[in-house]
Amino acid sequence: MTRKRSTKTTTADAANETAPVWAASGEAPPEDATAVAVQTRSAERFFRCGLQFSREWRFVSRDSLSATDWQRLLAEPHLRVQGVTRTAAPSETDEGVPQ
Repeated sequence: MTRKRSTKTTTADAANETAPVWAASGEAPPEDATAVAVQTRSAERFFRCGLQFSREWRFVSRDSLSATDWQRLLAEPHLRVQGVTRTAAPSETDEGVPQ
């Protein structure tokens, strides 16, 4: 018996189509940063501010933490924190347009 794969778009799929794409900037985050990219400096995993970090970049939004936790995260010596470059995901109107 072969199951046909659904092509139905869920709410989560629709949200992901227009969700911003973040990338680590390679530089320290600016003082007014709204998000940062964070990874551990050497450990497999490390917990800070109720969040788990690893060697993979994790993107943290400023509004997801209290002001105290935000400052604690930025000052943590066991973590590498960089600013982020935020770009919009390609829209449907970009289809067929040479990039």
